[in-house]
Amino acid sequence: MYHGTLEARPLGSERTTLYYTLVWDSSTEPDDALRQRQMETYHLLFEKMLRNMKKLAEGGTLAPKYKQASVKF
Repeated sequence: MYHGTLEARPLGSERTTLYYTLVWDSSTEPDDALRQRQMETYHLLFEKMLRNMKKLAEGGTLAPKYKQASVKF
């Protein structure tokens, strides 16, 4: 289970930095190897989401193949 918050901090009139804070409860996973795999999966998933948010915030659009996360749990 995870919970995330998104913050946009303006850096002047034409620039903003996005901060995504993720809190993840890894106690539901039975062993360290599975926890590590899950952490890597979340890392990839949320990096992709932030790249997409940046692109949209800059006025771009997403191709249909990028709208769906390709990460499987």
